[in-house]
Amino acid sequence: MLIFPYALRCVCIYAESKFFIHRKSKKRRTIGKKEKDAEKSQTLQPIRRPPMPPSGCCKDSKQALTLPAFSKKRGKAPVPAPRPLAACANLTDKAASEDAPDNECDNWRTKNTRCKDTEILQLYLTGQLTDCSFSVGKPGEDQVTFKCHRIILSSTSRSFEKLFFSDEQKALPEAISINASPVSFDLVMKYIYGNKILFPNPVTCVEMCKMAYSWNLPHLAAAAENYLISKAGIEHYLITFEMFSEQEKLSEKLRFLNLIKRNAALVLKTKHWLFASKETVREVLSICRYLLLAQEKFDALLAWGTAQVKRDEKICAEDEFIKEVRKKICPLLTLIDFDLLSPKEFASRFCQETVLTAEEKLDMLVRIVLK
Repeated sequence: MLIFPYALRCVCIYAESKFFIHRKSKKRRTIGKKEKDAEKSQTLQPIRRPPMPPSGCCKDSKQALTLPAFSKKRGKAPVPAPRPLAACANLTDKAASEDAPDNECDNWRTKNTRCKDTEILQLYLTGQLTDCSFSVGKPGEDQVTFKCHRIILSSTSRSFEKLFFSDEQKALPEAISINASPVSFDLVMKYIYGNKILFPNPVTCVEMCKMAYSWNLPHLAAAAENYLISKAGIEHYLITFEMFSEQEKLSEKLRFLNLIKRNAALVLKTKHWLFASKETVREVLSICRYLLLAQEKFDALLAWGTAQVKRDEKICAEDEFIKEVRKKICPLLTLIDFDLLSPKEFASRFCQETVLTAEEKLDMLVRIVLK
């Protein structure tokens, strides 16, 4: 009987201790969770940085921009950010400083001082404030004077920058001579001033493309190339081929050389054939060696030589004129296959030809008979 109360007391003490320990551990877990949430909220708090001053505001100011210092210890709040700097000192105009938004000085000034393309183009069209002149025209034609602006041309092209503002700048004439048509020059200037691209025809486009290459205007040159590839006709194949040859554009050169080969009979009758360079004539006659008759190639070569002598404006007698033509075509006669002719065809076409000497005619006829 005495043991039962003692055992009951022990059971109560044990149960009470267990309940106390459980409450204490639960309380500790709750407190730890709250501390962790507080630390997490502090670490995820957005960083407040001071607003950046406008560009160029602190050039003359001794006040330095300092970012807020943050403590590496967890749970410690960041140091308050310093006050933003004063307004931009470069805006001396009161009205301008009032209109400019805070910390956007550069954006505001750029937006309000940028000239539109139409406004710059108007300077060229009206001729206001010009400081340089160009005399444009091909030799023997009337020259047209264009008034331009050095700073605008130099800002667009490195070639003009070297021409007008290089350290070793030479004395420039009053009007710089340009060997081009006034129409093509005017269109190039409208591109430089107003960013307008216009190609009225392939001939003008070729001249514009040459000027674009010469003055380092890659966007205009690329646009002209695309136009010529898509719009050039048979009468424009030669001048386009020559332009790409001068600029060493191999793929475009081969493209138009193949077009010339396919349409050789028509190409040799165009007006641009008469003014082609000697290298172009040699290359065209070489690829057309077995595509055309000897008579057709000789007639085309003779027409080219005659046009070259007339272009030189040499006033001479008929005998001297024939000698000059012979000098032009003599190195290219080897590209004509006279051996493929029959004796009758050669006699009917070339025996009365004054450009060929009697010895040359006899030698050709002998080779034709003995072939």
